[in-house]
Amino acid sequence: MNKLFKTSILGLSIMTSALLASDILVTIDGTNITKQDVNTYIGQISPGTTYQSLQEGQQKQLLNYLVEKELFTKKAQEDGIEKTEAYKQEVENLKKEAMVSVWMKQMQNDIKISDDEAKKVYESQKKNYEEPESVKARHILVKTEQEAKDLIVQLKDLKDDALKDKFIALAKEKSTGPSGKDGGDLGWFSKGKMVPEFETASFAMKVGEVTAQPVKTQFGYHVLYVEGKKPASTTPFEEVKKSIVTQLQTKEFAKKIEALSTELKAKAKIEYTK
Repeated sequence: MNKLFKTSILGLSIMTSALLASDILVTIDGTNITKQDVNTYIGQISPGTTYQSLQEGQQKQLLNYLVEKELFTKKAQEDGIEKTEAYKQEVENLKKEAMVSVWMKQMQNDIKISDDEAKKVYESQKKNYEEPESVKARHILVKTEQEAKDLIVQLKDLKDDALKDKFIALAKEKSTGPSGKDGGDLGWFSKGKMVPEFETASFAMKVGEVTAQPVKTQFGYHVLYVEGKKPASTTPFEEVKKSIVTQLQTKEFAKKIEALSTELKAKAKIEYTK
């Protein structure tokens, strides 16, 4: 039993070491920077953002910045910057800023907002949470009607993924529009965002369908492919409750801090020299 226990502990230790190693993003002179370190840093400047959510280029820029920061920190220590009066004064200033910042955040978080208060705001601002009917579409833009008809012929017997893949390939090869390089992807759009002829055709089509006839606009002739549709909807209260509570807390905090500032100034002996 003891042997089994020791084996389990050893296995767990190996697994833990492997997991920790996989979290290490870069090592500088023996100092590791992990995903947790990076996410903690990002969370301070952009709450809700994580290293994993960044694009590859952004990840590289961020890691390069943190590497430079680590190297500059060590160089500053070697040069004895911590012993200078300028550094000590800067640290004191930062302490004061941090103290006030944390105190204010705590004050704001201590403000209680009831569900009824938040729901009342939600109902009064409900139009802000309405999402109009929208379509996700791709298109191939060409100069002539015959070119568009030829493309439709190449697509008409295809379905599902085969149709989508062929459409994307043709868009990259044939489309003269700026979205051609992205396979004709126009993303999601609601009514009023596209020229009338394009809008009418795309909203009338079914998901997974290619337009039967070229759509003529001021830009040329379009072949359309509808990828998705969303009906008009209203975001539920529970999904926006947190943001509404924060909104109300911020509003209440502004009143509270203004009143406190007035009170403290009245009690303090303040003498301006200029």
